[in-house]
Amino acid sequence: MTDHFKRKKCAWIVSIACLFMVTGFVPVQAQEKPMAATQADVKPAVSAPAPAPAPAEEEKPTADLTVSALNMYYNQGTVLTRNSLVIQPSIAVGYKGFSATLWGNLDTNPYPLNSPGMKSASHWTETDATLAYSKTVGIVNMGVSYAYTGNAGDANNASVSHDQHDLGVKLGLNTLLNPTLNIFYMIDNSQRWYFMFGISHTFEFNKMLSLKLAASAAYLASDVNPEEMEGTRNKIDGQGNVSAQKYNAFLDGVASVAMPVKVTKDITVTPSVAFAFPLCTDAENYMKYNSHTDASMSFSDKPGTFIIYGVTASFCF
Repeated sequence: MTDHFKRKKCAWIVSIACLFMVTGFVPVQAQEKPMAATQADVKPAVSAPAPAPAPAEEEKPTADLTVSALNMYYNQGTVLTRNSLVIQPSIAVGYKGFSATLWGNLDTNPYPLNSPGMKSASHWTETDATLAYSKTVGIVNMGVSYAYTGNAGDANNASVSHDQHDLGVKLGLNTLLNPTLNIFYMIDNSQRWYFMFGISHTFEFNKMLSLKLAASAAYLASDVNPEEMEGTRNKIDGQGNVSAQKYNAFLDGVASVAMPVKVTKDITVTPSVAFAFPLCTDAENYMKYNSHTDASMSFSDKPGTFIIYGVTASFCF
């Protein structure tokens, strides 16, 4: 890594630390409960002393085990699978606003990007480890995160993994449509910004069944020198050629429908379907170029929109 990127990484880490100190983050689970009404200035109606308030229930750590089965792996405008079922297990633990998550992607028919006949070195194509911290103040919820992404190499050279480090900031409002802004900065292998604004609403039919509608729009901005750019950070022209210009435009929109079914108090099964689409012409070219498709397919025939569907099972304990 060049000194320039080292300084950039250090600056980001210092900035995140400053954000902790300035905002005075306290974990979301550790919010203070409403205090009992003070009786210092109110004379009791009877002479007997008021009963002591019940002690607050001690907060306990939480854990969640989730497994998703989907028809494709879609992430930030790119489909990272081809004609394949993917299994995505994850486990998350949380305590007083801190959380740690381990997530992985198992591709049942793995192919690397635009390589005819060449498979990846492993069916296990990606492992993500994420540390996060969050706080809620009134209707505002805030959070920061750090994620390490480990990617499998291809069958020719499994050591070429193109691992990634991401920093994230999240701001949201617990109000109508739950508007949320997520900002991610990708370090090292792919220096770029990804801004995603989303809204959602859940209709609860009963204690067992609900319907969640969500939509998001994202903006991608490259942050690398032109000589270091590749397809994931460049504009792509209408013929599928990588230009020397940084990508700096709206990218993908996603609309989704999910139906969580609470099987038991601790187990939830959620079928879902989502539609991902480009928000501009540059986005359509980018999504066509960077998604896993047959290299023999002409650029004009490559898909620029995607339907993602599957089911997720979650067990909280």
